[in-house]
Amino acid sequence: MRSVVLCIAMLSALFVVPEAAQAGGFEVPAAGARSLGRGGAWAARADDPMALLYNPANLTELSGVQLHVSAHMLLFDGCITRDGMEEVCADGPPGGVPEIALSWGVNDRLGFGIGLVAPAAVGWSSYGDPETGRQGSNPAPTRYSLIDQTNLIAYLAAGVGYRFHERFRAGFHVGAGVGMFDFLAALRPTPGGDSVPDELDIRTHLQATDWFIPRATLSLHAVPHDNLDIMVGFTWIDDVGATGTLDLRSAYYGDEFVGARTDDCPAGLSADQMERCLPILDDVSLEAAMPWQVSFGIRYADRLVPRANSTSEVEARTGRTEDPMTTERWDIELDVVYEMNSRLDYFRIGVPGDNSVVVENFAPPFPIPAETWIPHLWKDQWSFRLGGDYNIMPGLASIRAGVSFETRGMNEDYPVIDFWPMQRFGGHVGLTLRAGKLDVHLAYAFIFQETLTVSGGQLRQPVANCPTCADPEDAEMRTQDGGEIISDGTYESSFHHLALGVNYRFN
Repeated sequence: MRSVVLCIAMLSALFVVPEAAQAGGFEVPAAGARSLGRGGAWAARADDPMALLYNPANLTELSGVQLHVSAHMLLFDGCITRDGMEEVCADGPPGGVPEIALSWGVNDRLGFGIGLVAPAAVGWSSYGDPETGRQGSNPAPTRYSLIDQTNLIAYLAAGVGYRFHERFRAGFHVGAGVGMFDFLAALRPTPGGDSVPDELDIRTHLQATDWFIPRATLSLHAVPHDNLDIMVGFTWIDDVGATGTLDLRSAYYGDEFVGARTDDCPAGLSADQMERCLPILDDVSLEAAMPWQVSFGIRYADRLVPRANSTSEVEARTGRTEDPMTTERWDIELDVVYEMNSRLDYFRIGVPGDNSVVVENFAPPFPIPAETWIPHLWKDQWSFRLGGDYNIMPGLASIRAGVSFETRGMNEDYPVIDFWPMQRFGGHVGLTLRAGKLDVHLAYAFIFQETLTVSGGQLRQPVANCPTCADPEDAEMRTQDGGEIISDGTYESSFHHLALGVNYRFN
């Protein structure tokens, strides 16, 4: 009875946690401090409440009530040297990712979990000064792709695992997330290359929120041999459909005047200047497809004692929860993940009503397209994660290590820098120390991304006066009629990823 009351109390507390998680497009391996130390190779092991995220079928393996809390810090180093321009590097605070998960093993067949989970990704970056759009005294080299971004996503998920047979179990989780997106970039008033001075660029600031992003994961787990675990899983995430505001300001880099809000224009402006004082547009939409994921994991363990058929059996024998830290000498796991990133073809930005932009030295005003399509055209990715644990003092201390590799997801013809799904190589290490019912986990990973040199890319400056640029059915015309090429150059990046986590068993 005490366990039931405690579980209900903690579930209630979890629902009111006011945390938000930082996210960007693609995650780096991996969520959870223990998973990070193993190179992300953890789906087949998944023996703490973070099983909710990786393999909800394993919730039935977690006895009693367990609480997991972890925090990640990601430091992103990304630099771009566009052809003929100076190098610009990402700036911003480290990305912080909180994770909270609670599990309740009702009996030998049934387990529940609930948690606040988040993508392991950096949520903000700046390529120049967000206030001025400049790097030093010059306009930021990346201004037509990105100057500044802040993206926040958090998912609250609940899941269940059920054992159909002593060697087969299944589980699923469902969740709902909130996404907040903030992008700042520059827009050309019209095609024209060097004949259109930078002083006439238009500042675009998009802020949008999607209050409901559903997601779901289904996993199946089999134990064909006492030393072997095999799992398969599928994760579905609904597309982002955010709404918000678009703030347009003309003459972004002009010395004479920088546009402002209609209801907040500086005093003393001429009639011509007042026309260039642009409004903030409401009910602007941002749509983007989210990647889906298929995962497979296989794990081999060198066992110290035979595998128990049920958690109650081993607890009756040893007085301790069945877990690999006490029942195994070492294990090794290989996970293969297929990311359906090609679902993300374009960011679609919709502007309702008839709106126009008045830019100095150009007349008549340019109409703002009802739809703007920002090409990403990402590729599907394969991720390979290999890692394992060694219990140097069974039940008290374990060390772990792993490696990870991901194929390139970015389309080299359209290297939009809001997110960086490059080819990745990662080295991972971790440590767990146990004191009674408390486990403390530490992990570190260095993730090196390939250096990508683009020559002959197709990404062009976005322009206001380009009717065919908004035609989603005619990519060729959109490429021909857009602004100048902005994709060619060299892209270098890496991550430092730190994680600290604790796991507590209440009974």
